[in-house]
Amino acid sequence: MYFSAKEILAQLEGTDKRICDLAIQNETELFETPYDKIMEMLEERYQIMYNSAHDALEKEIRSLSGLTGGSARKMWDYYKKGSMICDGTIIRGAAYALSCLEVNASMGLIVAAPTAGACGILPGCLLTVAEKHDIPHQQVLEALATASGIGQLIVKKATVSGAEGGCQAECGSAAAMAAGAVVEMLGGTPAQAFDAAAIAAFTIGLAGTAFLGGAVFAYLNGLLPLMVVLAVPGFLGWIAPYFCYQKIQRRRAEQTAPIIEQKNDEIYSVCEQGCRLLTA
Repeated sequence: MYFSAKEILAQLEGTDKRICDLAIQNETELFETPYDKIMEMLEERYQIMYNSAHDALEKEIRSLSGLTGGSARKMWDYYKKGSMICDGTIIRGAAYALSCLEVNASMGLIVAAPTAGACGILPGCLLTVAEKHDIPHQQVLEALATASGIGQLIVKKATVSGAEGGCQAECGSAAAMAAGAVVEMLGGTPAQAFDAAAIAAFTIGLAGTAFLGGAVFAYLNGLLPLMVVLAVPGFLGWIAPYFCYQKIQRRRAEQTAPIIEQKNDEIYSVCEQGCRLLTA
């Protein structure tokens, strides 16, 4: 059991375990559920996420009221044209996220991660990055466990309810879960994953929510070009922790490389001395 990121990091210190390992272990012990069953449940949720992220791409799905729908298909058509200014990764992720939202609005099956209103953020980020980097399926499932572990902490310390904490409680929490999951999926340490989650939840997530909120109002008023203009930086705000992590990782690698080289030289020197003593 854990109640904070600090506790998780303390439990993982000195081991090669990740946040996902501790989250799965917590589930197996708390609910007396075998590891294989936990992975089956993660696979089931992954399939639902995958389906909801793709169902509205090729066909228009509208809400029961008929007020919203069709945006995912438009975004996907734009992506397939290949004429975007930004990297296609961002547009593809936005299309996935919009598809989830439209499936939800039409009373389709989605995964509340952590809420139905924010259901597109985690699959939009996770599926897109996994496809871009050819991440093995097992690692994607483990990333879902990482996201759930981060979500548990948010629920214990704050709220994911939009009624209680506003849009930031939903979208900020989902962005934190997605950022931490992506970082760990790409090989980041637990500490780096929590850093990314914090950045997403408290800074970038807020900005992204503001932009996407504006995009929603623009869409409802029929201003589709303005919707795209606002939606792209909004999604950028949610996926930016991944790029922040890459930059931080490069910087840390540059700082630690000379130290590692120095230690290797010291080890080599000691081994040389030992060899001389043995052969003397």
